[in-house]
Amino acid sequence: MSNIFISFYNFTRDASYYDKFPPFYESFVQGLVKEGHNVMVFHFKTDLDFKTNVPSALKKIIIENPPDLFIFFDNKFWDISEHTGSPIIVYDVDSPLFYSNPEKLLQRPDRFCFVTIQRDGVNLIEKFLKNKKARIKYIPPFTEIRDDPTIQFSKNIVFVGCNWLWDGIPELVEFISNNPSEKDLNRGKNYIKQFIHNPNSPINEGYFSSALPKILEGRDTNKQAFQFSGLNRLKTLDAIADLGLEVHGTYWNVPCMAFFPDVSFSCSKTPVSTLAENQLLYNSAKLGINTNHIQATSGFSWRVCDIMASNACLVTEKKQDIFDLFPDVPLPTFENPYEAREQCKKLLKDEILRREIVESAHKAINDRHRLSNVFKSMTDFCGFELMSNEPIKPNGTLTIFSDRNMGLCAIDSKPKMKFNPAKAYFDNLSLKHLSTLFLKKMYYSSLFPLIGEEHHENLRKFLKR
Repeated sequence: MSNIFISFYNFTRDASYYDKFPPFYESFVQGLVKEGHNVMVFHFKTDLDFKTNVPSALKKIIIENPPDLFIFFDNKFWDISEHTGSPIIVYDVDSPLFYSNPEKLLQRPDRFCFVTIQRDGVNLIEKFLKNKKARIKYIPPFTEIRDDPTIQFSKNIVFVGCNWLWDGIPELVEFISNNPSEKDLNRGKNYIKQFIHNPNSPINEGYFSSALPKILEGRDTNKQAFQFSGLNRLKTLDAIADLGLEVHGTYWNVPCMAFFPDVSFSCSKTPVSTLAENQLLYNSAKLGINTNHIQATSGFSWRVCDIMASNACLVTEKKQDIFDLFPDVPLPTFENPYEAREQCKKLLKDEILRREIVESAHKAINDRHRLSNVFKSMTDFCGFELMSNEPIKPNGTLTIFSDRNMGLCAIDSKPKMKFNPAKAYFDNLSLKHLSTLFLKKMYYSSLFPLIGEEHHENLRKFLKR
């Protein structure tokens, strides 16, 4: 039985329960407790400055209950490498682009081991943090979600995730408004293409010019990675919205949604955060859609395994790690919104094919992508025994700390939004108004060519009621 301290950013948003964890973290934490460990978790939802000293209250807890192992997801914690001799694992769930305190990782490379969930992560960490490959381990994602054949399908397609586009990409609008030359327009296009392909790569100095100040000089690469990932996500969801899409997650009422009405109508306010909530949702759907962040250059979201373990059939963006890890599963993949739509239409019409893919996905997940596989790989890598060999496992404990109960909630990490007229409008719509909006859409997109001109005026009067 060991003392293990874990820290991560918690993106769940549920006013009724602050300590809800997403399924990846919930499974990881509870798995350690079931193995008999005493687990302390610090999670946060606000902007914390990890460049400062460890808050005294947290430092006291760590000193009084010295952990035998620290696991920091994306290094989201203050630097404690000088205050403890215990091993520290930086567990990559995104990209080195989003690590906190990278300069501390560079200063004391021998104090940290790294786990990454994408194959490209090994080279990225070696390159950016100057660490030895022997201290970096690629461990693919896992899931503890289970399928349930007793649940009846009630949804065609579901998506769970965040909307990262927020207010769009205003830097591009400002760039265009400055009347750039054709040469600078091409430079801007090439920069975006290169950045989307690999946001971790350095930008060619030749792109810098006085005409591109907002895109390049002083750019926030983290924010831009979110923005372009969000744009890709919304374009994909917009292409399949009319096939019976249901969207869950956070930031789906931000200003940019005024330009994606079909996706707005697909958004559900039902919270889906925990393992049980995700499991129920995926098991009630025929398809689960996945889009990737651009910083996942070869990898994919842990939601891929969640969907593959459920009743739903995964439809996902192409990534090399998917092909390498699941050669025995004929997963339907796509590279653009049109292909995503065609894959969904095909599977919704062919239940036999859909079921064959789901069954092969279950076998792959159960054989290679459960939490026990991860614990074994971590033990082999760092030499710290995570799985108990005792026939009757001892009772572990779980203690949860957060930015809220530690008095650290100074700044809300949710993006600050201007007044959103679209949200204000949709929040107050009645069923009658929604029906009218639907009729207007049908009229202008479908009915106009079919109804004789002599009836157009009467229909317009009806729609104006």
